[in-house]
Amino acid sequence: MILRVTEGSLAPVDCLTGEENPCARQAECVTLRLWQELDDAITGVVDRYTLEDLMQWQKNMKDNYVI
Repeated sequence: MILRVTEGSLAPVDCLTGEENPCARQAECVTLRLWQELDDAITGVVDRYTLEDLMQWQKNMKDNYVI
C-alpha cells in the first residue's frame, strides 16, 4: 500500500485509475479484461507490503555487505 500512497495510481491504463471506468468504449474494448487482470495483479503485490517491510529489507541489505 505504501507505493500507492507515495506514487498515486499504479493502474496500467488511464481508464482504470478511478473508482469507475469513464471510457465510452469499454463495452467494445477487447483489451480491457487484460488491463483489469494486470491491475489486479499489481494491486495484489503492492498491497501485500508495508513501510515496515521496506525498512526491514533495507536493514537486511546493510547486514549483507560484501567486498
